[in-house]
Amino acid sequence: MRKYRKVHIRMWRDGFFSSLSIEARLVWLYLLTSPQTRSTGLYCLSIDRARRDLGMEPEAFGKAFQEAIDKGTTESVRWDSENGVILLLHFLAYNPPENPNVVKSWEALVDEIPEASSLISDWIPIAKDSLKGKDKSFHDTFDKAFPKAFREGLSLPNPIPNPIPKAGGTRAPAPDYTITHPAIEPDPIEPQVDLTWVVQDAYRGQYAEKYGHRGKWNEPGHGDKARGLVEYFREVAEAKGVEFTPDLLARGVKNATKRYIQDDDEFVSKPCHPFDLFVARIDRYVGRQVKR
Repeated sequence: MRKYRKVHIRMWRDGFFSSLSIEARLVWLYLLTSPQTRSTGLYCLSIDRARRDLGMEPEAFGKAFQEAIDKGTTESVRWDSENGVILLLHFLAYNPPENPNVVKSWEALVDEIPEASSLISDWIPIAKDSLKGKDKSFHDTFDKAFPKAFREGLSLPNPIPNPIPKAGGTRAPAPDYTITHPAIEPDPIEPQVDLTWVVQDAYRGQYAEKYGHRGKWNEPGHGDKARGLVEYFREVAEAKGVEFTPDLLARGVKNATKRYIQDDDEFVSKPCHPFDLFVARIDRYVGRQVKR
């Protein structure tokens, strides 16, 4: 993996980046440059690792992350919360492949992405576009790694902005994706932060400790089940008379998951502890009955 990422200085005058809070700018820089990134600009993002890398509290990180995603969705980023996958729309414009071997490596990197994620199909035309102006070996390598049958008919539901026109005979500079964002009015009501990522990260983190990998988060309904667990632990907190926070949720899911992956009864088929069964048995692992 290449040990550096390119970030254009134009970013500091970009309308999207300028509209972000200080915390959201830090999160955005992390998304562009962290060790979690891949040369494709498409990768599985561990929210918990990102938060720990930045030294931020769960709630503060959640708000900053959501701000960056919400403001950047149109032009800069797409986030698949169901599968924990992020796509940086202009990453390859700034970090194009330097040789065909980089393109060849993309196949294994895309294999890391859950098949259920729609961001794979969003990424294909972006990757193909990044090869414009490259010699034939780049295109041949790409076509071999991603056969036509796999790519045929794939297109972005929301087109990526066109790059800046070429200057002289040089390669086109990175896209100018500056857009004007309306001022964000203060909301007197505290916005509801999506906490399914807390459930996903806590569960998959404990799963990885047992099996050495985080497993796939791509089964239908996982997102709804994770939202159900958020409400479940919210009720547990209320029943105990304590404040419900993302940190409390994370600790609760982690502790319950530890008990679950140690449960090897006849209903659990080794070496797999499926998330669906964890949700169905949550009362057993939390040790408290909560009416749902």
